[in-house]
Amino acid sequence: MPANDELRFTSTESFQLFTEGLRSLQAYGRDARHEALERAATNFEECARKFPADILPKFYLGVVKTELGYTGLDDAIAVFRSILEAKTEQLKPTAEYNLAVAFMRRYMPGDIQTAENILGRLRQELEHLPSSSADDLALRLQVEVLLDFIFVRQNLWFWRFYAEDRQEDVEVARQKLDKFKKDLDVAQISDAKKGDIRAAYLNTEGLLCEYVAHKTLEQTAKRNEAQKAIANFEQALSFKKNWIPALSNLARIYQDILEQQSDATRLWQQVLEIRPDDQYSFYMLGNLYGRENP
Repeated sequence: MPANDELRFTSTESFQLFTEGLRSLQAYGRDARHEALERAATNFEECARKFPADILPKFYLGVVKTELGYTGLDDAIAVFRSILEAKTEQLKPTAEYNLAVAFMRRYMPGDIQTAENILGRLRQELEHLPSSSADDLALRLQVEVLLDFIFVRQNLWFWRFYAEDRQEDVEVARQKLDKFKKDLDVAQISDAKKGDIRAAYLNTEGLLCEYVAHKTLEQTAKRNEAQKAIANFEQALSFKKNWIPALSNLARIYQDILEQQSDATRLWQQVLEIRPDDQYSFYMLGNLYGRENP
């Protein structure tokens, strides 16, 4: 059990339920099977219900609810807010980060700005720590790459269908990502953490390439940029198997730019196997079928 008093378990049963949930969550991390995520949710929910004073089961319940997607995001936000209100100092930075992730994935009006504000405050807090561990450094890198993602999404990707020239933002994004890659390459953190963060970096790099592909008129050059985006998303998936953000982005490239509808359909169906109620996949498949049957 954790040595910190804030994170102690009420009983052996609580610890056992938590451990079972954690095993299922780790299994989901290995192969992204929806059944494993549901088992983790069941264990953490039961633990949180029976032992409301225990913090760690609540935290991981929030993580699981975030992974469940749209249907779990409101619950995830409530969980992470309750942890922050409890002033659990040991979990505060990671709870703030996960709260920002939940807001970002909900995509309601103002949510991206809320996520950016949380991450900006957290970055300042981490920069002013009197001393930092490998875990602190990893969290700083996670915060930074998510802020870079928000910049690319809001300033470029969101505008991919508009005529406005945003070349200055393209250059700013490239500078940010180049600097981040150098920082990540030399970071003294665990290989597992570095792999997860590298996946997030590659996903953001792919989003930038997708924007450039949309803005490139010459067809050979457009396809080349699309292939760069595909390479980034596929490499991200080599670090995080079946990771839904990269998988969805990969499907969209095949659908919107390369117009390879069979590949797009296969990938959207793969997303739905992992997250059966993924609304974005249904929306994109609807668009795809509409093109085939006007």
